[in-house]
Amino acid sequence: MNTPRIFSRTISYSLLDYQELERREKLMFEGAIRARSNAQAPYSNYKVGVAVLSESGSIYIGCNAEGADYDALHAEVNAIGSMITWEGSAKIKKLVFVGAKAEADIKVSQAKVPKDFYQFVNIPVPCGSCLQKIWENCHGDDSVPLYSFS
Repeated sequence: MNTPRIFSRTISYSLLDYQELERREKLMFEGAIRARSNAQAPYSNYKVGVAVLSESGSIYIGCNAEGADYDALHAEVNAIGSMITWEGSAKIKKLVFVGAKAEADIKVSQAKVPKDFYQFVNIPVPCGSCLQKIWENCHGDDSVPLYSFS
């Protein structure tokens, strides 16, 4: 018998001050930005860089690479694949996603964000397939933060 099911994930967001990030989180942002600069996006013109922090404390980075067949290697898959290559079935503890049009010059703002400032526009997020891969490699831990930056 087929039984209807409801699946849900709660997505919430908050703005963070770069100065308040931990050292390892800053390294993840720097790595994702560096990886994004190597992305190959001649068709979508949208470059993505990702950094994942494994449970062991190692950081793995990846970028997107598009081909003429439109079967792109997504940055998340690239970074997660590197993590698995080096550690086996490792668990993601944190993920940083940096995406924007190819011509965008991504720089981390050192400016302090006012506590009452909320803006919910142009927040890049992974595609559904990549969200699934991220979830699977969090090993069921739904408290894993996904940082996004553009």
